[in-house]
Order: sequence, then C-alpha cells, then structure tokens
Amino acid sequence: MNPSFCRMKKSQKIAIDSSPNNDKEEDRLSNLPEDILCQILSHVDTSIACRTSALSKDWNRRSVWTMLPDLSFHYWSPLYSLDYYTGFNKFVNKALDSRKGKHIRRFHLHFSSDRSFWPSDFQKWISGAIECAAEEINIELNKDSCFRHIELPLTVFSSATLTTLKLHGHISIFVTNSPVWLPKLKILDLSTHPCQGCGTEAERLVNSFLSNCPVLQEFYLNGEWNMMSIVRAPHTLKKLSVHVDSFVNDSFEIDAPSLEFFCLQQSSPVRYVIMNLNNVVAARLSILFEFISDRSCLFDLFQGLSNVKYLYLNIQYRELHRLPVINKNFPADDRDDRLPQFPNLLRLYFDGSSNMDLLPSFLQKSPNLETFIIQVKGPQNKWQLNSFCVKSPQDKQEYAEAYKHAWGR
Repeated sequence: MNPSFCRMKKSQKIAIDSSPNNDKEEDRLSNLPEDILCQILSHVDTSIACRTSALSKDWNRRSVWTMLPDLSFHYWSPLYSLDYYTGFNKFVNKALDSRKGKHIRRFHLHFSSDRSFWPSDFQKWISGAIECAAEEINIELNKDSCFRHIELPLTVFSSATLTTLKLHGHISIFVTNSPVWLPKLKILDLSTHPCQGCGTEAERLVNSFLSNCPVLQEFYLNGEWNMMSIVRAPHTLKKLSVHVDSFVNDSFEIDAPSLEFFCLQQSSPVRYVIMNLNNVVAARLSILFEFISDRSCLFDLFQGLSNVKYLYLNIQYRELHRLPVINKNFPADDRDDRLPQFPNLLRLYFDGSSNMDLLPSFLQKSPNLETFIIQVKGPQNKWQLNSFCVKSPQDKQEYAEAYKHAWGR
C-alpha cells in the first residue's frame, strides 16, 4: 500500500477525532430527552436506575433516578441480614421522600425472604405511594407466614388515583369498617389471603370492592377465599377470574351482565346459580369433582354459559384415580339431554381425558363449531394436542361416532 496514502488516512482520522462536533456526541446519554431517559430507566429496578447515575455526570447532578414515574423494589435474601434489610429500608424511604409532591405512575414491591420485615415499614411504604398519588400498586410478598398478619393501610381503600391494585402472596386483607371507595380502579387482583373471620365477612369484602369501584373492568380472585360464594359484578366488569377450593354453603352465585371473559377454577362444587352471563365470549372452566355422580351441577353452569364462542374445559374426578376402568362409570342421563345448545360456539378445547364422554354431545349441540382441540396422553404417557377442523355436519357425525365407540357408548 502507498505510504503517502496511509499517512493521509491517518491525518484524516485525527482531524475527525478532534472535530468540535465530536465533543457533543461523546456523551449521548446525557443528551437524551428527560422523558425518554425516564421511560428507559423505568423498565429496571429502581436501585439499578440509581446506580446508572455513575454513567453520566449530568445524571448524577440532576439525580435523574428521583424523577422516575415508576418505582420498583425487589428484596431477595435467602438468609436474613439486618444490615441488608436496613439498607433496603433506607433506600425505599429515600426514593419515596424524593417523590413527595410529585406523581407516581407505578409502585411495585417484590419482597422474598425467609424472615419478615417490620409491619410498620410496610405500612409506611404503601402509605408513601398513596400520598404520591400512585396509579398502580403491585405488591408481591413471598414465603414468610408472618406476612399473613400484615394489614394494608386504610388509605389504600379510599385512593382517588388508583387504577390498578395487585396483591400477591402472603398478605391478609382485613375487614375494616372504613368505607371502600376507589373511583378510578379498573383492575383488581387479589391473589392472596382474605380477611380473617367467617365466610360472610370475606364475602362482604369482595362485594364491597365490586360495589364501590364504579369503573372496575377486570377482577382476579385467587387464594384462600373458600368462604366466598356470591359475586354481584358491576356493569363495567369485563373480565372475571375466580380460583378457589370451595365456597361457603357449597354453592357459587354469580351475576355479571357485562362480563365477556369468565374463568373458574375450583374443586368439589355442589350448586351453581348463574345469572346474566349472556355476553360472555370466552370461558375457561377447570373443575375437580370428588365423584362422577357429583357433576350434575355442571349442566347448570353450561346453561348459563351457552352463548360463548370459545370454551376451555378441564373436568376431572378424584374417583377415577381409584377405578381400573373409567368408561362404564358415567351416569347415563348426563350424556346428551342435559347439555344445552351452544349456538355460537366456534372453538372447543378439552384438556385431559376424564370428561371426554361429553364430546359427542358438544359436537351435536354446537351447530357452528369450527375447531375442537383435545389434549390427551399419548405414547410413553406424554401429553399431546390433537386439533380437528369441523367443515361439515358429516365431520361432526363421524367424530361423534368415533368417540362414542372409544368410550363404549
């Protein structure tokens, strides 16, 4: 290569590196607009966002991390350390103090440890988020049984800014005489332990939320809420998911006129009272019966959901685990006549095999069915999915006959 050409390229490189415009491009992080910078840092834990101040003198000078609209704190310690916990507590308090008089969009606390924290600290953290007009509060408390005795501050139940409230893990929601009024709450997720006391108190708390959240759209109930039995949903509610073991008086009553998605997971049901579920588009049912003969209540549930377009079923029976042959033990009167018509059903999903005897009836009573999917155990006891496309009434008849023959009908 020509030596003079090499010298020319080198001089050009030096000239570029020493150009005045290059000085402005060296610190591109500092030159990011504040709203974009805050949006980026809001996707990480607040402690990480704080440490990123070392990347830029300008960030450090402006304390950029104190401007974040989202605060997220994760505490995980396999062994209890007082120094570690003290440092975590001070940092959370400092972050909340820096936001006083400012707006918080999201407050997320994930605490996982084999030892508990002081309840007064928890109260202070949540109250601080409410004072900062938080829109979303998401709390996850894991492992320590002492969490069951921690109460939420009463200000949570009267926040004028909350749009989302998610409570997961070992935390109790205690019944309080303080009125519940959450005028902007749209999403409520109680995947936790209910209040202490009898079933009527837990039921009163659930319906207090439903009655005093005038714009509520999604409600998720998952945990030890086995004493609750009645759900009267507001006209705004679109999604409802209930995951419990059983209900008080062994019954479940639901009235949700605007509901579009319904999920129910429970065991040992006895009676369903279903009202105003005509607008449900998709339903997911996972129900465990003790005995096959107990499933008569299932048809009341089907009747209330007969307008659905998409239906997922997982109906199991403990009794079958003790029976060597299962295709001769279903009550004959449950096969066809009690199943309602499903005029709008387009997609049907069967998970498992113990409820497969209902498939021929579903095929016969779903005139517009397009697809049904079956998950069964195949070779080597592995689960596999079988998808079938229904193109004509003849297809349905052939499928129905095949499964009747397989189940000894």
